[in-house]
Amino acid sequence: MTVSLVSSGIDVKTMRNPFVEYAIGLSFWNQPRKDRYPYVLPVRPDIVPGRIGQQGSCFTLHMHGVPPATNGTLITIVVDAAGKKTIRGELRKLNINEFTIFGDLDHLSNEIKRTWGVSL
Repeated sequence: MTVSLVSSGIDVKTMRNPFVEYAIGLSFWNQPRKDRYPYVLPVRPDIVPGRIGQQGSCFTLHMHGVPPATNGTLITIVVDAAGKKTIRGELRKLNINEFTIFGDLDHLSNEIKRTWGVSL
């Protein structure tokens, strides 16, 4: 399993943030301003339906002209397959499981069965 982590130092913006509006305009129809340069912006949508809200997700908006990500905070971690069970157990302790990711009744029942050791 491979996990990529990115830390850009840029705060997560809301959809109504003026810089997000500028970035969207730049991407589709406006000319860039001289005092701003392109970013990869983390953006949290105003309306957060279903899985997005359940997962606490956000999106990234890649502005046209942004240079390739070559910073030292981008890392890849390779996890040995033998460690998968241990990592899933640690994630469950943090309340990261099938139900908190998918948020539907099927995954809730899977999580209850797993927690209580029920097999059908």
